[in-house]
Amino acid sequence: MLTLTENAQTAVNEIAEHADLPTGGGLRIAPSTTQPGGLDLGLAAEPVPGDQVIETGAVPVFVEPQASEALATLTLDTAPATPDQPGPAFQLTPQAPQD
Repeated sequence: MLTLTENAQTAVNEIAEHADLPTGGGLRIAPSTTQPGGLDLGLAAEPVPGDQVIETGAVPVFVEPQASEALATLTLDTAPATPDQPGPAFQLTPQAPQD
């Protein structure tokens, strides 16, 4: 299952707060409709039936089933800010091995 770092969850919480997302809403990750092999991240008022719901903080993350398979061994983190990307940017990294 996709995991989130503390930094990523904080960024998700802040984005949702600034967007005035309704209670129960969250960040949704799904295969991109415009970029083959890519992912779309967007705010959603609620999960779509079949979405995996990841609740690690105040705002849940909804992962579309097809994306869930691809993200199962990855961690969502935030990338360092750059002059071109002043707001939060997300990156995927392999999960640390479990002992």
